[in-house]
Amino acid sequence: MQDNNEIRLCPNCEKSPGTGKFCPECGQKNTPLKLNLITLFGEFFSIVFNLDNKFFRTLRAAFVPAKLANAFIQGKRKLYLHPFRFFFYAWLLLALAINVDFGNKNSFKDGISEGWNSHSLSNSVKDNFANNDDFHIQFMNKRYYFTSDTTKYNPISQDTTVILYQDLESLEEKEFYKKYNISTWVEKLFLKRIKNFKNGSFSSIITFLQQNMIWLFLFVMPFSAISLSFLFWRSKKYYSEHILYLMYLFSVLFIIMAIFTFLGQIANYTHPVVAFLLLSLVLFYIYFSFRSMQQFYQRSARSTLWKWTVYLCGNLFLFGIGSLFYIVLSFFLS
Repeated sequence: MQDNNEIRLCPNCEKSPGTGKFCPECGQKNTPLKLNLITLFGEFFSIVFNLDNKFFRTLRAAFVPAKLANAFIQGKRKLYLHPFRFFFYAWLLLALAINVDFGNKNSFKDGISEGWNSHSLSNSVKDNFANNDDFHIQFMNKRYYFTSDTTKYNPISQDTTVILYQDLESLEEKEFYKKYNISTWVEKLFLKRIKNFKNGSFSSIITFLQQNMIWLFLFVMPFSAISLSFLFWRSKKYYSEHILYLMYLFSVLFIIMAIFTFLGQIANYTHPVVAFLLLSLVLFYIYFSFRSMQQFYQRSARSTLWKWTVYLCGNLFLFGIGSLFYIVLSFFLS
């Protein structure tokens, strides 16, 4: 016969669960041990379809300016998702939106790739690439001849390099650079760009940038937090609190960018209704970022306005530096 005291023990932590719905020690729900389908699948349906669960509760609160950041600082940390988790979920949503394929030719990736390819080199250069015809490019103070037969050219200047198409396509990078005496990183970057363009592999660069977008934001975040600590030094907030604020702010940006991308995937970006919705999203985030800064730092609209403007300009600079770094990196790793 089983001891009554043992029956009253929580099966998870083996301590008394009390009379409430959950064990006060470990938080497990106080339910019968007998396993049935309701017990097995009930939690799944509760998570997926319950709009009042932690994820949806956090999502709703995220669009109230500074509500999540203030709640976390005030100690309300069980009610909402942890900021790191919410930041990661929001980024996953954006990654899904970017990489999903609705069969639309106006997709995010196709649009960027086609836009780059249409403006980066002239149509005549593209035709020459496609047919392996001879042509030349002036880069920096040096001229590069691309040809199928190097015997056609006998350059008399050291500032001219004649490159065989076959070598461009087949040689390993180290062999290629050694054969044509390519020593500077600028030349290597330029010729790698030429090779990527000829092989039609620019989409790999776009994919690289997409996959590393979260690192760009993580790169910007600590510097952006430093700028906020200087702009709002009278608020007496810790550096970690500035980081917290930015995590929620960037999370909302990820969600809005995901919606933006989904709309562009489903329909043409230039469609009047879609264009209006996209513009509304942009204006909403501009307003949201200003109001969230005002609410989090408890400053007047006038005081917040100029600091918010400085913050935006500083962030644009940081994102520009970070993007340049990742673009350069993408040429070497794509």
